[in-house]
Amino acid sequence: MELSAKPLHNPSVLARKIIEGEMVLVNADNATALALTNRTAVLIWEKADGKNSIQDIIAQVTEQFHDVPDTVANDVFDLLNLLALDGFIGFEWNDRR
Repeated sequence: MELSAKPLHNPSVLARKIIEGEMVLVNADNATALALTNRTAVLIWEKADGKNSIQDIIAQVTEQFHDVPDTVANDVFDLLNLLALDGFIGFEWNDRR
């Protein structure tokens, strides 16, 4: 994944907040579910809207939360990678030839 890539939600995914700061995702395409159990993960999901690049998402996480670890970029990549592998998100296609 490149920092300029723009993740976007799979339209077949149902996302529901359980309580403040927690969310459950259900992918109707492959019957998988995932619980996002902290505010950071929920923010990353919400910002994966096709408008924000990975770099934008990292910056927004850094701005929103105090005491962000040095591993924040890797943590965002890891969650986005997990979401992509399970079909919860895809990436905007930009064919520059």
